Parts: sequence; C-alpha cells; structure tokens
Amino acid sequence: GAHLNFYSCNDEPFSGTSLTMSLTDDNRVGIGTASVDEMLHLESSTQSKPVIKLENTHNDSGGSFLEFNYNPAGAGGTMADDDQIGAITFKSLDSGGNADTYASIICLATDVTHTSENGSIQFRTIEGGTDRRIAEFNGQSGILLNPDGVVDFPVGIGTASPDAGLTIAGAADAGGILNLWADRGDDNADKWRIYSWTSG
Repeated sequence: GAHLNFYSCNDEPFSGTSLTMSLTDDNRVGIGTASVDEMLHLESSTQSKPVIKLENTHNDSGGSFLEFNYNPAGAGGTMADDDQIGAITFKSLDSGGNADTYASIICLATDVTHTSENGSIQFRTIEGGTDRRIAEFNGQSGILLNPDGVVDFPVGIGTASPDAGLTIAGAADAGGILNLWADRGDDNADKWRIYSWTSG
C-alpha cells in the first residue's frame, strides 16, 4: 500500500537522511521503519532500544498508566467468562530463524457476572518447546504454581538451585527459615496440616 514517509537529515542539502516515521494507507504508524506490521510499530538498530517512556510531571500521588481495555460491546458483542483482556508477549528467533514466544503475561476475565467479577493474571514460559503456565494469580483460586502440572517443576525460595518440589533457604539469624501461622483471629482451633499421599 501507499506510505507517507518522514525523514530527518544532518544538514542541507538533505545529506545523511534517515527515516523517522511512516504512515500507511491502512492506518498504521511506523517509527524508525517503513515495513509497518502493526497499528504502531517501533524499530531501532541501537542496543536496548526502542524504549516507551510514560512520564507524569504533576505534583501529586498519581503517576502514569498503561491501560488494556477489551470492549466487545463496541462491536455488538458481549463479554464471556475466560475472555482474554490483554497480554504482554516476549518474542525472539530460535536457532532456525523461527519467531517464537518465549514468555508472556496474560490477563483473563474468569467470571464476568455483574457484582461478582473475577480475574486472573497468568505467567507463561516456553519449556522444551511447549508453552506452559508457570504461575497464575486468580481471584477465585488464589495463587497457583505449576497449574499445568509439569512434572519437573522445583520451586526455590532463597535459592537458585532447588533440589525438591519446594526448597527454602535462609540465613540462620533470620528468626527461622519457615514460620507457619494459623490464626484467623477467631476462637477456632486453626492449624496447619501437611499431607503425603500417592495417587492411584
């Protein structure tokens, strides 16, 4: 399609020009590129660039916001349970030059019932070429680790080399490595229980 390109230059007579921005006839904007893949496409050949910066200079307690708004009603639709509201994906190439998603953060509307809505945030990574849910923060179920049931998924707290399903390491003077408190503030006999069983 057609492009309207904007260039910057060092000095007259327009020597050393470089592409600054490109507008396409299908309502896409490219910054640093004329090969625009999405509605907004930023490209840079400089290390650790491009960077998106949101800066608020007002003197109060409110800062900048990044909002993901999923509104199917705008297209005549309705929300449904487990609809995806938004996602942040981390992509790169593998050794064969194929584009892969190595990790992602996904927000779901798990229950859209009015006055009793619930949502979840999923953290996903690729493991052995397969996309896995590593953790999920769920308004209904709480904090879930390894909800997809990956067999070899050790969890380490205070260590980068866990050697069991859960390995906790801490300093000797930290007042204890693991403290379990069972007190809801009522008169019930609250307690912790640790079970071990074999399925099947």
